[in-house]
Amino acid sequence: MEKQPLDAWTVVMGGLLGILAWLAGYAATHLFTYRDVQDTAVHQAHEFLEGEVPTGELVGWAFYNAHFVSVEIRNLPLVGRMSIDLIGADGGLSPVLYGVPLVSLFLAGVVAVAVRGVNDPVIGTATGAAILPGYLLCCLAGVWLFSLSVGDVRGGPQLLPAIVVAGIAYPIVAGGIGGAVGATLVGYTQSDSPG
Repeated sequence: MEKQPLDAWTVVMGGLLGILAWLAGYAATHLFTYRDVQDTAVHQAHEFLEGEVPTGELVGWAFYNAHFVSVEIRNLPLVGRMSIDLIGADGGLSPVLYGVPLVSLFLAGVVAVAVRGVNDPVIGTATGAAILPGYLLCCLAGVWLFSLSVGDVRGGPQLLPAIVVAGIAYPIVAGGIGGAVGATLVGYTQSDSPG
């Protein structure tokens, strides 16, 4: 009997894999950028004004930037608002970071179909995309976790792009592709096994 693509087990497992993919992506971003974000003007200005070192938040900003989600600074004197992209700016962080969420989501999609034993790429696509709820939940939480403020000036990832681009589009596309590729690999291994 063929497995249904979105039964309760797939949704629960996908949600957990989405959370793990988000955490793995943030951890990889932290590993690759920890020292570099300490040299940013935002980090140094915040340290000067507040005395705190917001490295975790700035790594979070880089992680959202890796999803093409800008960070917005609001209530700046004389300027009002401005967007920050720690990766795309001149002298910014390595563009390799754009691949971090794609790889973590792709691998989560592969794991989802491997655990389920799905060998049909169409069902694999749906199974891989089932990581969306967990990833979306983490993207929403991260908007607040990675917010900074100094007096009236506030900064953090933009909410709507964080939901639509990072939380929905990325897991559907990268997780779905991972699921399709994983299902194809499962199909090959099942057809090659004696039985």
